[in-house]
Amino acid sequence: CGNFPSNGPDLAFSFHLASPSYLFASQSGNATSAPTLKLHQSSCANAPVSCVSSRTTNQLVGFQTSAQPTGDYVIVADSQVGNGGNYSLVVSRADTLGDGCADARTITLSGTRAIVAGDTTIFNRTFAPSCESANSPGAPDALFRFVAPRTGTLTVLATPEADFDLNLSVRSGSSCSTSAEVPSACDDDGNNGDPEAVSLPVSAGTT
Repeated sequence: CGNFPSNGPDLAFSFHLASPSYLFASQSGNATSAPTLKLHQSSCANAPVSCVSSRTTNQLVGFQTSAQPTGDYVIVADSQVGNGGNYSLVVSRADTLGDGCADARTITLSGTRAIVAGDTTIFNRTFAPSCESANSPGAPDALFRFVAPRTGTLTVLATPEADFDLNLSVRSGSSCSTSAEVPSACDDDGNNGDPEAVSLPVSAGTT
């Protein structure tokens, strides 16, 4: 995937889904390899269900699948341009994707960053962000829960994979349903396809 060869050394891992699930996976690269991550159903000989790749070294790549049926799967940690090295691979499953407070997905940092992917097409609308543009009134949203592991600055970047206007906002509170939008932590430039970003100070233990 990525329109360039994944001809570096690789490792394959197999697992079984006992029930239909959404799958999440991330792989970090190192100083000499650019990561490529592939998911196959049943066998490596089958076309990838999901594939994500980076052109550069020291990058973190990841994907979220649509609902996958019960069965056997193989996930392949690969690399670009013939180089190998140490890497970190994280794979998890979930019954939900963050459609509403009760289903909010938890984000956990790997070092100083985390990457998630999703699709809000069939989601409901939970909150009305203060900076919502005219291009996205009443749009569905995906909810994520993050507890700051330390005091510092949190930067969140969201990039749409399709040509639509994305909105990004950060809320805080003891519970999702009673949370309040953090002042100046909402971004929507009103342009289709543009990434949105917010940065804000956080204290250790704050949700």
